[in-house]
Amino acid sequence: VICNFAAHAPQDARLIVKAHPLDNGWINFRRRTLRMAQRHGVAGRVEYIDGGDLNLLVRLAAGTVILNSTVGLTALEGGCPVICLGKAIFDLPGLTFQGDLSAFWRAPERPDGDIFSGFLRHLRRESLINGDYYTDLGMGLAVENAIARFETSCREAGRGSASIDHPLVGAEIGVETSSARSEACAWQDGVREARTGLSPHP
Repeated sequence: VICNFAAHAPQDARLIVKAHPLDNGWINFRRRTLRMAQRHGVAGRVEYIDGGDLNLLVRLAAGTVILNSTVGLTALEGGCPVICLGKAIFDLPGLTFQGDLSAFWRAPERPDGDIFSGFLRHLRRESLINGDYYTDLGMGLAVENAIARFETSCREAGRGSASIDHPLVGAEIGVETSSARSEACAWQDGVREARTGLSPHP
């Protein structure tokens, strides 16, 4: 990216490289980035940051270059042009730049807001579950919303239901057979153990 930036970006353009918030620090990406910028003659135009307001960054940026990060979704939501160098579910015509990186620097294209809104609605309906892996609140939400998704899927599939009281949300999960019920119970026990540190079968 830095080599391409040096060769093709406008002379007044600046490149900000942002650290991943969960980077483990084993590799000094700041030093590596700045050395590469120096090697390609753009040391004064490349910065490395490990924090900051991502929403503000993409709102003010002329474009966002990613491999496949969810930063791409944040940028698209903010109307910022995006190019994906890897594979991403949102790398679609009308959303992301479909040309070469060398052309992106000079002629980035903003995402189509209507296409993005439709894509986001579809994503929320078909695959996203509200929650995260990083906080107690987020994990609780993820479990609650995953169970709701399972229930809906079972109802839509016309399956029978077996009552399984979940320790967090008191939900019932629809299952079809006794073996499926056993699997669901094992899943429930695993969730309970993960959340409380206590085995359900001492």
